[in-house]
Amino acid sequence: MTATMGLMRNLTAGEICDQIYRVNADLRGLGVPGDRPLTNLVYMGMGEPLHNYDNVMRSLELLLSEDGANFSHRHITVSTSGLVPNIVRFGEDTQVKLAVSLNATTDEQRARLMPVDKKWDIAALLDAVRKFPSRQGDA
Repeated sequence: MTATMGLMRNLTAGEICDQIYRVNADLRGLGVPGDRPLTNLVYMGMGEPLHNYDNVMRSLELLLSEDGANFSHRHITVSTSGLVPNIVRFGEDTQVKLAVSLNATTDEQRARLMPVDKKWDIAALLDAVRKFPSRQGDA
């Protein structure tokens, strides 16, 4: 549904990180213990993270850094609607987890719900996901 609003602009890496730092500050203000109350992150929501590849990758570098928020790659997931070319690239470039929003079991249904299916159908998406490195041992 958010796709119907259209793209205004992509967030910068700093803006992505700032969201995490602000939520952590708010949580600490509520008395949640720890320097970093958030323990898990999922990139999803308004927009497609793999469309904003460079800024998402830079934000991951910052959030995974010991000098930054120092998250573990095992606790970060990036969700995609199915940008097939960037799925394989993403698996090669990072160790964080990947989630795919399938939203339908047939191409006909999926194309009505998600225009990305018109470019990369379910078969192409599944092929890319099969090429994505396994992160199963990273619980």
